[in-house]
Amino acid sequence: GGEGAAAMKVTLKTVRNVSFAVDLPASATVAALKEAVAESQGETFPAARQVIVHRGAVLKDGQTLEEAGVTEDGFMVVTVVKPKTPAAAPAQPKPAPPPA
Repeated sequence: GGEGAAAMKVTLKTVRNVSFAVDLPASATVAALKEAVAESQGETFPAARQVIVHRGAVLKDGQTLEEAGVTEDGFMVVTVVKPKTPAAAPAQPKPAPPPA
């Protein structure tokens, strides 16, 4: 049980215009939201590759839903980036997998 943190229904839409909802408190971070999405939507939505956009702004993992201005009335768009990131995007350095 969460201590006094009432969960809200957060609506997300994919680029294919499929919407789904997850329940999270306003104090939850964007990173927690990504985990919830990954759990809800399965392996096609790995948390590490999700990009969440709300009102035209990309949300950062450390932000809370409250800080991002997310409410039950609105919705966010979730996209999954390809594992190979274009040079323009800030890529997180990841250890290279061993050669097959």
